[in-house]
Amino acid sequence: MILNASRKNRRLAVTIAEILVAVVMIGVAALPIFGLLSYSSRGTREQEAEAEAGNLAKEEMNRLMYVLSYENLIRDHGKDIPCSFAGNKGEVNRKGNIFKGFYTIYPHENRNITFSVPQMKFHKPQECSTGAETHTNVVDNKKLRMNLKDLYPNETKHLLVDIYLEIQWRLPSQKEFDNRNKLVLYGRRYFNVEE
Repeated sequence: MILNASRKNRRLAVTIAEILVAVVMIGVAALPIFGLLSYSSRGTREQEAEAEAGNLAKEEMNRLMYVLSYENLIRDHGKDIPCSFAGNKGEVNRKGNIFKGFYTIYPHENRNITFSVPQMKFHKPQECSTGAETHTNVVDNKKLRMNLKDLYPNETKHLLVDIYLEIQWRLPSQKEFDNRNKLVLYGRRYFNVEE
């Protein structure tokens, strides 16, 4: 019976100090979880911004390679020209991320684009036997050096241009553009003389 009496005297309430200790312990345990969630959401935002920059860069490069006329492409060569997605503002806001970009055209002189053509010795078809393979022989491994001006002597346009395209972006949490958030594409376009 003494045991029953001691059980009755036990307190069944919880003190405020015990509640505070429990809250602090839960908070300390949950703090890393909130940090991970914050880091994860920032990583997701960065990946979304990078993917959007890639899409903008591909769209702009396709426009420069296939849509824009050759004359308009090389008109302002050597200058940094804002990308079409940015319009006259120079920047565009997509889902809170700010993107800006430019491209530069570098034309090549036709006489500076050289290439080698192997000199061939052609055989007479009558010299081939039935069922034998026909082929040509390279003459002493000699190669003829030519340039685009040799092939198209009357063409005054630059037949080959290089395109440099750069896109930068910044997240809403960033005040300035960072060089780490930059995407660069290179392209080469030729003028089709037959057009």
